[in-house]
Amino acid sequence: MLTQEINIKKDISLNVAQSTGLGYAQIKKIALHMNNNLGLRELKEFNLIITEMGGEIIRNSDEFNNPNVNYLEFYKNGTFKVVFPEELSVQLERFLLDQILGYFVLHAKRGASPCYLHKMGDDLVELEGFWFASSLLIDDELIIKRIYEGKSLKELSNEFDVPEFAIKGKCKILETLYLK
Repeated sequence: MLTQEINIKKDISLNVAQSTGLGYAQIKKIALHMNNNLGLRELKEFNLIITEMGGEIIRNSDEFNNPNVNYLEFYKNGTFKVVFPEELSVQLERFLLDQILGYFVLHAKRGASPCYLHKMGDDLVELEGFWFASSLLIDDELIIKRIYEGKSLKELSNEFDVPEFAIKGKCKILETLYLK
């Protein structure tokens, strides 16, 4: 894959994305509402919906690893850009693009609240994006059923077409919810 020649710098006019303060159940409800309206769970080409929404996907590993570059920026006019490494697995790209859809809906409020995400980490904004993506792509009841059937991590990852870390994270969420 060819590397795009770009020079992206932090847009200092944007605010850092803030947590919505919503819980897992509320974010799941939003994600499932979007799925019911758009059929996102079955969608394999999330990059198409991202570009249709006004997003630009830039594939450049050097820029992605550059500390002076925001990996995700949402602008006032509703457009946004995301910087990805050049090589991602299909499952990882699908999950991350779905997570970005969550950020667009939850944090940028569909362009009404310009903001950026500078790093991937364990903060609340990242967690809310994970909840959104995992709610869309991994059905709670079905994964519980498959776990009781003895499916392995790899089998679950393949069935739901998401990376193994997404399955592990979803299981951790479900364990927290149901094994209190």
